[in-house]
Amino acid sequence: GRGVHSAGSDSRQRPPEKVDEALAAARASQREATSMARRVANADRDASMRSLTSATAADVDQWLAALKEKRNAEGRRVCNEKQFEAVALVARRVQQELIASADPSADFGEPLRWLVHGGPGTGKSHAITLVKELFTDVLGWDIGIEFQIVALQAVMADLLEGDTIHHACGIPVMQRDGGDAADLQRHMDIAKRVLLWRWLSVDEISMVSAKLLAQMDVKLRDVIRDIGTAKVGSDKRDRPFGGLNVIMCGDFWQLDPPRGGFIADIPVDFMRSARKYDPKPDIAHGQALFWNEGKGSVQGITCLLYTSDAADEGLGVDLGGRSIIKKKGGGGGGG
Repeated sequence: GRGVHSAGSDSRQRPPEKVDEALAAARASQREATSMARRVANADRDASMRSLTSATAADVDQWLAALKEKRNAEGRRVCNEKQFEAVALVARRVQQELIASADPSADFGEPLRWLVHGGPGTGKSHAITLVKELFTDVLGWDIGIEFQIVALQAVMADLLEGDTIHHACGIPVMQRDGGDAADLQRHMDIAKRVLLWRWLSVDEISMVSAKLLAQMDVKLRDVIRDIGTAKVGSDKRDRPFGGLNVIMCGDFWQLDPPRGGFIADIPVDFMRSARKYDPKPDIAHGQALFWNEGKGSVQGITCLLYTSDAADEGLGVDLGGRSIIKKKGGGGGGG
């Protein structure tokens, strides 16, 4: 404020070297702003999988085949049959995008939205770790840049080297008063953060309320750009979560969230209104993401079982829990 108020007198008294420094700083700031604009423009023109990785579909196949046979130091497989099934779904979707990226006119298809469900000790977080290995070791991606892992609680997010839902998606824990300028700045910060995201993994989804899930969906639709992404579907409507591939892991036999609605409750409001899709951050919309049929919802479920052949079996519980899982999922991937 001071420099602006007395610009005339200061410019006459300021030494030439100070003026040069001020001009240099202004040019540097302008170059930085131009660089960011160019980065966004380049991402819009070339945001395909090919621009994000040099890996091929064959590389993913090779990794998947090795994972199926891989054993730890004790001779146990590093993943059991159901964990491998969940990881393979992600790998096949990655391959689909890699193949489609070679042809600019090709349709990438509908993003994957999948639930990995299982009780304590069935290896849900282990499955996320294996997917993370695919992203980092095969595709050469960095967490927080091309993919993100989130959880409701900071402790769980830290264990997976991820982020909390609220911070990653820019959702305030409590409603804040901020003015238009502050809101715009937060919006731009989140847009930069998700600029290259292709995958989002949500751990402990059972702890996430239906309302918070709806807020995640609406926020990502809002900040993810239309051009160069999978955000807009063939019907010209925004896809859930801004077109990101989303993997959710959790156990809906756990306690309900204290507020915001339980995702696994029967969506009475959704059925009563019989609406197809009206995205807004309320409980009915969050439940509809799971219960709705068609393109605008979670497409299926892989139900993990208690087993003795997984590398993380030592973290499991009594095998008697197997009957609980069978009641819900029939022991398969569609329960």
